[in-house]
Amino acid sequence: MFSVLYSGGIDSTVLAYHLALSGGLNRLILIDYGQASIGIQRELLEHHAKHLAVVPVCLKVDLQTIAGKPINAEVFQPGFKPTITMDREDLDGVYHNNLSAIPEWSWIEGRNTLFMMAAATHSVYNDCQAMYCGFQLNAPEHTEFDSHYRVRGNDITPSFLTAVNELCFHAFSKPFTVQAPFFTLSKQHIVQMGKHLRVDFGKTYSCEFYPKCGECEQCREVARHFQ
Repeated sequence: MFSVLYSGGIDSTVLAYHLALSGGLNRLILIDYGQASIGIQRELLEHHAKHLAVVPVCLKVDLQTIAGKPINAEVFQPGFKPTITMDREDLDGVYHNNLSAIPEWSWIEGRNTLFMMAAATHSVYNDCQAMYCGFQLNAPEHTEFDSHYRVRGNDITPSFLTAVNELCFHAFSKPFTVQAPFFTLSKQHIVQMGKHLRVDFGKTYSCEFYPKCGECEQCREVARHFQ
């Protein structure tokens, strides 16, 4: 059996439907870390889990308590609209040369590592042998990140996933892996796969903010594929 780390977005939703074809999908795991969009994400979790006949799981990860101080990231604030928008291609140089130049709303320290290990631990305790996530990098971006084994502040990269699996090896007494089969697929390919699987894209939510800001990279990417 295996699980899917679910966010409500296109990639994790299509991944769940794709993996369900094998019959091994057991549960969808959503992380509640206090984000403003958690309400709609929970609704989508319940909807797709019911459709796929799997277990819906919403894990609470209290980032504010872990940080020991208020985290003022805009993902916690309903109605936020980013004033600076950059496509992934524009951010490549920023990521590699000056992390501090990344807009504050796009980064929360330790977020994906905490999510990964919380969801992986839940999966292991519930007899899953693997967890899948919908990480997706466009071709030039994947090549760039994959050529740098260690890149500070990039927690959706191949090297990050390698590090997570190394951590799982040491953390668990039984074999368990985290896999990201969409890493090298284009967004267009994933959307086409979803259409073939009859995924209801109206039941997805890709924006980090709530309500949808219409300005961030995720919103603009969705708009490009569903105009």
